[in-house]
Amino acid sequence: MIFREIKITNEKPLSIQIPESWNDVTFEQLEKVMGEDEPLRRVSILTNIPYDTFNKYPELADFYVWLEGKLDWSNKWDEEDSEVETFILDEEVFNFPKEIGMLSIGLYKDIQSEAQENKDNVLSIYPLICASYYQTLKDGEYDYTKAKEYVSLFREQPCRKVWNAAGFFLNKVESLRSGMKREQRKGIIPMIKRWLVSIGFQKSLGLKLFPRS
Repeated sequence: MIFREIKITNEKPLSIQIPESWNDVTFEQLEKVMGEDEPLRRVSILTNIPYDTFNKYPELADFYVWLEGKLDWSNKWDEEDSEVETFILDEEVFNFPKEIGMLSIGLYKDIQSEAQENKDNVLSIYPLICASYYQTLKDGEYDYTKAKEYVSLFREQPCRKVWNAAGFFLNKVESLRSGMKREQRKGIIPMIKRWLVSIGFQKSLGLKLFPRS
């Protein structure tokens, strides 16, 4: 993060923080900037400088051009994964686990429901996913209402950490579901085969529908 103080005529100096990468941007800022195409508004979101301030003070014109250059990195997103995402919440260290087996069915169902309701903007439920993990580990059991209370904490966390942690959860669930489907199919095929044999289907048609491997 770059700290700068800008002098403005007849006004108090303007103190700003300029992010140097997505690691310096909160998830809330990420959500806003992803839905914004206007360069000036994107700069305003990433630096927390009120949008109207740039228009109010002409001397900020050159500074705006400089800022655009400094924020050029925000025009792309580079994937960065890590083994464990560590969050600082209310001065407490929370390591986001890479194993989801200990979590409740209720949590899975609630996340699935939220994802369905927000299928046009799944990104919006990322803080809830992290909050649900956090609440479960903090209280010992999952509670949707309590988990919602922690959503704002994760919206203020570095966006890349939230992105990686929640993305891991969604990918893991999808992987488990896909694996389950494969295992279910392995069990269904022998069952169908036994049924076809029992009714003489293969014998009557002279077919070998399930060749031996």
